[in-house]
Amino acid sequence: MAVFGTPSTVRDGVGDVDGLILFDGECRFCTTVVALLLRLLANREIRDCSNRSIKGVNLSQHFGAPGDVFAFAARDFVYTQVDAYIEMFGLQPRTAALRMLLTACPRVISLSVYRWVATHRAFLSRFVPYRTIPADKLL
Repeated sequence: MAVFGTPSTVRDGVGDVDGLILFDGECRFCTTVVALLLRLLANREIRDCSNRSIKGVNLSQHFGAPGDVFAFAARDFVYTQVDAYIEMFGLQPRTAALRMLLTACPRVISLSVYRWVATHRAFLSRFVPYRTIPADKLL
């Protein structure tokens, strides 16, 4: 499991929200996925930040997480890659089945799929409509 930070460093960085998504703010595929996640978790206080922005770089350094990876800073730790999705899907009853599916999937398979998607973002961006992230969700 890829976990970074301590409860106190994460609380300092996240503040009073349920979580913070750190992601590549330039990729169409990544932006579309984050916009979808924000809609799925609409009843939670989730913010997002590009890990390419100054604030995103500073937060990644503050958490001790790699600056170029998809991450979810919850109230306790910073989760990356597949673990970030598992933690986010656990925040909402309607996405609990997705969490169970990812947890039950053999780790080698879920990480292989994640890595394939991560290395083919430009290709996948051609197939998704561009979605914007609401301004009130940005840090």
